[in-house]
Amino acid sequence: QTEMTDVDTKKQRQVRNVLRESKTKARKSIETINQRDFLMYKAEKVEREVYVEWFEGKQKKYSYMKRSLQHPDAHCVALCKEPFGEGAERLAYRFYEVSAD
Repeated sequence: QTEMTDVDTKKQRQVRNVLRESKTKARKSIETINQRDFLMYKAEKVEREVYVEWFEGKQKKYSYMKRSLQHPDAHCVALCKEPFGEGAERLAYRFYEVSAD
């Protein structure tokens, strides 16, 4: 899709055409992760931050808190090179924590 309708003006706007996985491929489960399709990063080179929000009285506060990877045996993370989906202003990529096996 290379055109979108502007909600305010109702005019067609040009957008960039982004290559992404087909819907059929996006529904398939991933059984192996390889360096041809994924960017691989060693776990010790990756920082994970989690968005946290809370209220102090009536005021909403938020912060990004550093956290370790979710799986204790993860030795790297893998980010798919092709997006598999898209939202209003963002693309979605497959992301995995990978263990030695």
